[in-house]
Amino acid sequence: VVEGEPGIGKSRLLADLVEQAQARGVRSLSGAGDAIEQSTPYHAWRPIFTQLVGLGGEEDIGERRRRVLAHVQADPALARLAPLLDSVLPLELPDNELTAQLTGEVRADNTRELLVRLLQAAATRPGGGASPLLVVLDDAHWFDSASWALARQVAAQIKPLLLVLAT
Repeated sequence: VVEGEPGIGKSRLLADLVEQAQARGVRSLSGAGDAIEQSTPYHAWRPIFTQLVGLGGEEDIGERRRRVLAHVQADPALARLAPLLDSVLPLELPDNELTAQLTGEVRADNTRELLVRLLQAAATRPGGGASPLLVVLDDAHWFDSASWALARQVAAQIKPLLLVLAT
């Protein structure tokens, strides 16, 4: 956790960390909280999962869906939960028979588990073994409760991982 007053240079420190990590071959994913979006679930994580599933600047909703579904198809358990990604990425995926039954806390738990598994896959080399992964989250003081819950679960379950939060 990097904590400091506004303007002290936290964001510049994080940018330098990402530059150095990438120069050493460490996969780096970044997101941030936002004052206006602090009631939007998982807002801080949206850029991370956008990068993770390769959506980049893709605007076409059909192509976004195709890419996400292709990304999760390798794991049938993930594919069955894919509609839950709508809470993080604008995909307009309709609920399936399984996800339609999930409500409240059970839906939130399954969504977090899906997101953790996607990040865990990013920290695993093809063929097995660990691959370095850096996740940087800036402006944590603007996080919504879902983003905080995911950060706690990611820190507890994904190894190896360097998770850096600035506030």
